[in-house]
Amino acid sequence: MAAATKHGGRPRGRKPKAGERVHLGIRVTPEMKSRIEQAAATSGRSQSQEAEFRLERSLEQEGSLPELLELTFGRQLAGILMFVGAAMKTEGQHAAKYPFGEQWLSEPRAFEQAVKTANELLLRMAPPSDPQLATAGPEELTQGEQQLLKYAQEQRDVADKEREEERLARVEQAVQIVSSGDESKWPQASTARAFLGPIAKRLSKEPRS
Repeated sequence: MAAATKHGGRPRGRKPKAGERVHLGIRVTPEMKSRIEQAAATSGRSQSQEAEFRLERSLEQEGSLPELLELTFGRQLAGILMFVGAAMKTEGQHAAKYPFGEQWLSEPRAFEQAVKTANELLLRMAPPSDPQLATAGPEELTQGEQQLLKYAQEQRDVADKEREEERLARVEQAVQIVSSGDESKWPQASTARAFLGPIAKRLSKEPRS
């Protein structure tokens, strides 16, 4: 009878010890392999060590995201950004023809569904209406009170129109800052433009009605 063949390596079923290296099967593009080779040559690490180092850094940075968002935008807005962003990604990938990575951002229908989800969530998180704007029914008001109410509504309409014009002006200003990468107006402008990639070119277009 032939002797049983012995295989090297860690015995199957044994739980690895802390700090012990285990096999991780992974495939990368030729471009990524070249980048790892160059980084390993610079750092003096092996390619495996360099890949492990990069993965560890990526996971560490991912864990610091909530803290960075809170420092930048404040606690509640950071929560809104993480919540809405995750919901948009989920809906966009669900509606996409090719639900991989960020490809849904280039598909009109998937992007539209993600926007609808974001709008719905933001509306649900909106604070309650100002109780001072609540009014009684016309049958409960005298003629003088109705005239005063009509005048007050006209004044609110004028103010709303002015606020909307100012809001659109701020939107246009934000678009110009990011499109140009003007860091004198916003320190993260060029970074945001780089992250947006081809999406940045869409900013100059009028939104669809």
